[in-house]
Amino acid sequence: MSDRVRAVAFGAIAIGLCLCIGADSREVQDPLIISADDIRGSLDGAAEASGNVVLQQGPMQLDADKVLLHTEDGTFVSFEATGSPIRFRFQVGQDDELQTLNGEAASLVFRLDDNWIEFRGDAEILSDEMSIVGDIIRFDLQNNQFEAKSTNPDKQVEITILDIGSLGETEND
Repeated sequence: MSDRVRAVAFGAIAIGLCLCIGADSREVQDPLIISADDIRGSLDGAAEASGNVVLQQGPMQLDADKVLLHTEDGTFVSFEATGSPIRFRFQVGQDDELQTLNGEAASLVFRLDDNWIEFRGDAEILSDEMSIVGDIIRFDLQNNQFEAKSTNPDKQVEITILDIGSLGETEND
């Protein structure tokens, strides 16, 4: 395998790891499929996919116009996706409590060190329990918390609770 192919493969694996956050073990073993009009990479592992980008692993999918993988000293640190809009479907949670998140935004940024994922620009996320709409929606993956903001003083964030009885439920309820 050439160094260039190896670098692009590394980049694809790193993007796949990002998509696997919160996934069950079955999904982590699923192959990562990346399709795009153009994929470029460098020897340090950085990669860029552009034009009709689709990243898919098991039931998880991300559709974007462009995906950039960032590395520092050959180590994956973050990735960002942009689109008009990007669309995504992720499964989060444990085996017995998987939840599907669907949504769209103008961009998505994930930083490995900080363990957060941020959706920007007319972001909308729909789960089994609620929908969240805002200019910026940020998930803290370590603490399983979110924050939604508006960048326009005339526009508010909106959260719609779809199943009020299921919020905060535990196995002992």
